[in-house]
Amino acid sequence: QSKPLESLLVKRADDVLVSMPLLKALATASDCLDALRTRKPLLRRLKDLCTNESWKVVKYATRTLIRLGGEGCDEMRSVVDSCLGSLSLDSPTLPSVLAALSEAARRAPDLLSPVDRDTVIEFVCDSLLKHSMAAGGGKKSAAAGRQAACDCRVLGLKLATFVVLGQDDPSHDEDPESAAALLATLSGPVVELLGNMAANKDSAWDKTSPKAERAVLRAAAGSCLIKMAKVTHLEKSIKPQTFVAMARLVQDEDDSVKAVFVKKLAKGVLKEHGKLPFKFAAMLSLAAHDAKEADSCKAFLRHTVSLMRSLQRSKKWINVIPEHIVPWLVFLLANTPDHLEDE
Repeated sequence: QSKPLESLLVKRADDVLVSMPLLKALATASDCLDALRTRKPLLRRLKDLCTNESWKVVKYATRTLIRLGGEGCDEMRSVVDSCLGSLSLDSPTLPSVLAALSEAARRAPDLLSPVDRDTVIEFVCDSLLKHSMAAGGGKKSAAAGRQAACDCRVLGLKLATFVVLGQDDPSHDEDPESAAALLATLSGPVVELLGNMAANKDSAWDKTSPKAERAVLRAAAGSCLIKMAKVTHLEKSIKPQTFVAMARLVQDEDDSVKAVFVKKLAKGVLKEHGKLPFKFAAMLSLAAHDAKEADSCKAFLRHTVSLMRSLQRSKKWINVIPEHIVPWLVFLLANTPDHLEDE
């Protein structure tokens, strides 16, 4: 069964309608296709696809290459080196570059050295998310340019997050103190920037960006912050103002942003039994007057309190007390824009 797949990918990979579903299938079923792991022509073809103009093709090509070739394969190492050298706002293939690096940082973090991680964080925080990306030409090309710029920023947010999450592993550094220091260096600017973006402020391009684009970026920022908050060491680096910025997404002007963020909150706090610290459940209360989200948020809160009561009866969760949510709720209410006015 592996030979037809290999032949199809090698011969028809330039056809996106063929390559996309095929790459998804290969990435999912790679564990069952051991025969393909030693096929150099296939690995080279996957390497070529990692520079495709479509970042979605690149995403799955990189994922498949990592799973079939392994973290140490020459083709994957070459892809990462090439992408690191192409980190530039002027690069026409920047979305593809960011997609490839995101998959590498997520699924094979050892491919990125400490210097590589610093390079990525610096580029994302100091260039990609702080400078406007021009979209000249006619209406169609300008619209395409704005979409590419939005894709770049979303991919950049995910890349920076995966770089930080990938570093949160003692096996990546023999010296725990050194690893902790690098983690703090990486997470600090990323968390601060994500918080500002969630609050829709401190970005040079905000005033000229369409509302829809800003909504997509706020949703991505909120998602990335939740991912980082699920890691104990990273959650501690989330400052109070960032916590407030995250909570504002429950009251976001865009309904899709609200809905997605509420679901991720509920998943982390409730379904994953506190993988996202229970204090984040306080954010759900801000939807009390939201016609669309109020009922679901109330239900999530009730179930969360019930879960905490249940866990409290377990010796392993003796410090889980529902009342601990209340101070965080008061803090959020005191810092919500609606309550900051004198009236």
